[in-house]
Amino acid sequence: MLVKKKNPFGKMRTLLISCVLFILGAGRAPCAGVGTLLKDFDYEVIKFAQDPVRERIYATTTNNSVIVIDTNTATVAQEIFIGSQPHGLDVKADGSRLYVACSGSTTAGIGVIDLTTLTKLPSLLTPFRPAHIAAGLADRLYVTFVDDASIKQLNAADGVVQASIGFPQVTDMASVLAITPDRKKLIYGDVGLSPARLKRFDVSGATLTFSQESIFGRVGENGERLMMSHSGNTFCYATGGGQGNYGIALIPTTDLNASIGIFQCDAYPANGSFNADDTVFYTAPASQNKVRIFNTATFLETGSFQIANDESVGEIICDRGGRRLYVAGASFFGPAKMHVYALTDTRVLITSADTTTAHKGGAFAFSLTCDTPGVTFAATGLPAGLNINPASGLISGTPTQPGVFVVPVSATAVNREKAIGQLTIDVQTPFTVVINGHGSVVPGGAGTTWWTVGSMRELLATPDDGFGFVGWADAITSVNPHLFFLVQADSTLQATFSQLVPFTVAVNGPGRVTPQYLGTTQQPLGTTVAITATADPGARFTGWTGAVTASQNPLTISLSSNATVTANFETVTFAPLTVLTSGPGRVSAEFLGTTVRDIGAFLTIAATPIPGTRFIGWSGAVTSTDNPLVLNFTGPATLVANFESLTIYGGNYTAIAPPDPQRAQLIAFWAAVDSSGAFTGRLVHGSARYPVLGSVSNLDGTTINIPRRSPQPPLLLRVRLALVDGAPTVLATLIDGSSQVELRGFRAAAFAANHSAPYAGRYTFILPPPEGESGPPAFGHGNGVAVVGRNGAATFSGSLGDGRPFAAGCTITENGHVFLAVPLFGGGGYLTGQLDFRDAPGQSDFDGELNWSRPALPTLRYASGFSVGVTILGSRYVAPRAGTNIFAAQTGNVTMSGGDLPFAITTPISFGPGNVVIPGLPANGLQCRLQSGTGLFSGTFLPPGRIASRTFLGVIYQKLPAAVAVQRSATGVGSVVLVPATP
Repeated sequence: MLVKKKNPFGKMRTLLISCVLFILGAGRAPCAGVGTLLKDFDYEVIKFAQDPVRERIYATTTNNSVIVIDTNTATVAQEIFIGSQPHGLDVKADGSRLYVACSGSTTAGIGVIDLTTLTKLPSLLTPFRPAHIAAGLADRLYVTFVDDASIKQLNAADGVVQASIGFPQVTDMASVLAITPDRKKLIYGDVGLSPARLKRFDVSGATLTFSQESIFGRVGENGERLMMSHSGNTFCYATGGGQGNYGIALIPTTDLNASIGIFQCDAYPANGSFNADDTVFYTAPASQNKVRIFNTATFLETGSFQIANDESVGEIICDRGGRRLYVAGASFFGPAKMHVYALTDTRVLITSADTTTAHKGGAFAFSLTCDTPGVTFAATGLPAGLNINPASGLISGTPTQPGVFVVPVSATAVNREKAIGQLTIDVQTPFTVVINGHGSVVPGGAGTTWWTVGSMRELLATPDDGFGFVGWADAITSVNPHLFFLVQADSTLQATFSQLVPFTVAVNGPGRVTPQYLGTTQQPLGTTVAITATADPGARFTGWTGAVTASQNPLTISLSSNATVTANFETVTFAPLTVLTSGPGRVSAEFLGTTVRDIGAFLTIAATPIPGTRFIGWSGAVTSTDNPLVLNFTGPATLVANFESLTIYGGNYTAIAPPDPQRAQLIAFWAAVDSSGAFTGRLVHGSARYPVLGSVSNLDGTTINIPRRSPQPPLLLRVRLALVDGAPTVLATLIDGSSQVELRGFRAAAFAANHSAPYAGRYTFILPPPEGESGPPAFGHGNGVAVVGRNGAATFSGSLGDGRPFAAGCTITENGHVFLAVPLFGGGGYLTGQLDFRDAPGQSDFDGELNWSRPALPTLRYASGFSVGVTILGSRYVAPRAGTNIFAAQTGNVTMSGGDLPFAITTPISFGPGNVVIPGLPANGLQCRLQSGTGLFSGTFLPPGRIASRTFLGVIYQKLPAAVAVQRSATGVGSVVLVPATP
């Protein structure tokens, strides 16, 4: 009997751990003795796996993620969120993929990561929740499960189960797996069972094959973990009960019942890891809170070190270089940490300076130095034009790009111990000052200096006697002689001085000029001055005269010689301006109501709608949609800003292209508009469907760019809302290259729950053959049934005149329109158009003109295709009272025509009780039926010279009255028309 033996330490992984920060900065790495805590990380690690080709370790965490650990720098390089409760993981032999058992899921049971790009690939489904995984040869995966006692072989490409071996005597375990580096032997170990057991499988072939099972009680009890050696010749199986006085046995992979020796680690062995050459074995027993180190040749303990805060340990793993041990802990008192301990006494220090300068375009040389000989230097992110010699550490070249570069550098010893730091290289840029005229610039004067890009600098321009400063140019434009600026790359700055000339500013009328130029001042020749004219109360500025004649204010003038300008003002008159609003909105507060304004002034007035409304234009003194409005005020006036609520446009709209038999594509647009003017919709353009969204809250609406596959240009869809004949309407323009189609969409009617749509009921409809299509092969009378629900929703179904069935759903608009947009042949053809519900006595209850188009289809009737206009006519159908006939007449005729019939065939008929149709002579094999409950018309007839009858199906059209149907042949489609005699 298999009995689970509880390990008192099995669930308790980690207590609180103190944080010791190991900083490898500026090249100063402290000497790391064996067992020194180098770093810890805020990750609660579940399982580790080592990359077979890179300096990396991967670990699953309780964050539902996988972390990627760079073992060169002992840093977490990336975190990848993988799936629910990730547990065991393994790397493909070539290092291209990482497979992760997500034990909380079956739909994404195995997460997959591309180890070249470190990106998550699509997950694989599993039949049960996976716990442990091993990657074999030829994309084969071996998996054990949380909720199924089996080991299954899966295809790593699609997750398909290729083989399965169950263990019926065990019903609830997630057994551990280990695979040899050559991926040919798979070891399976129980978890938590007493006694424990091992199994070996041959996985070198296409299907896993059982090879050996350990002897009952031979390998201890309460299995924990499997640790495979790097050679694959041996492995260890940590069992809480131990394997010989609480030890861990070194077991050959060829014989599960043999033992090469035992590492005596004392109570509750729980984990372990080999170093790179399998000469050292590390383990942290659950009862001792320390790592013990064993020689694998002598099995003697060679040392140990304490775990921080006497913490118990889950998983441990040694990096490929044997430099550090990565330890996973857990805690009942908060998130656990992952810790890194040193395994060597090697010290590597970078001893060179950490800052230097260079000149863009100049030769540069700087040497990295280290206190350890024979190291390999590296530097990443060097400025363009510089390179490093890995052996000597010399960084040299000619930098071509200025800037301050922080360059990560490293020195790696032969035993892979690494020191890292950073070197700041300030590549300075040339800054040239050019002096034009008589003056000086301090500091530095004229010439080129080297400055740090982004540094703050200060320059002062001082003119000589009789000269003035004109301004700075090139890198900076300014007229201020005292300049503060940030240095940009490769800059030239010109300081210009010129002779002083008189500049006179005068005032004519009630006003003033600013700033300080009023009167005569001395200004540098070529300088630019700006002056502002300000009118006194009751006056207006009318313009400048003199050296410049202009009305702009302020005025900017360049002095090419001595000059005089005059600012002119005049007294103004006033008049009342009344600004009102109509609808929910507001205007500029200073204009609302009646205010007094200068006659002749230009006034800028803005209209602002409140949320859920829009501005629709000005009326009164000005009719315009400009906003803001610039009003030339010429006298007393009233102006009204008009707004409307967008809630009136809320609803669903259907818009289709107007009838055009030349159009080969279906074009239709559906939009759902909310009370704010925002909409979502769908554009149908031939066989393509495009989702669209936007806002049409303003008058101009919106233009949506719809990309298409190259070389097709994008479609442009312009959408706006407007009231057309008082009805809310969507107006759309579709632009396809040089062609343009206008679409108009009306809103679907909404009916209250206690009121039916006025058009609710059952209808039959016919589509007579289009004109010009009566010759062989002729069209038949298309027909069908339409049903309008109480809520205004309508369905149309039937057959077209070529025998093609179709169906469509739509809604009736508020003004009784219905828009049909029926794609045919996957969008290669269509039936589209508008029909209107209206009473045409003796003819129809609805009618409309439709476009009917179909592509060339060599295997079907009408192989060459066509595009024609057809008429649709509809008649409300009311079933007759029981015991009465549909038609009042006693007799009539049935005419069969079209298709491959050589001529029209007419058969006289009479009507018996219960709508029975009785054919006269010649009967032509006619049998037909009128279904008074549904309004359908069906039957058969015998074409001349044929031995097989032909069927037909159609509808009763009460408005004429008549009944029509289509009948099909191999080459065409014709009609069957029943017409009762006139009473």
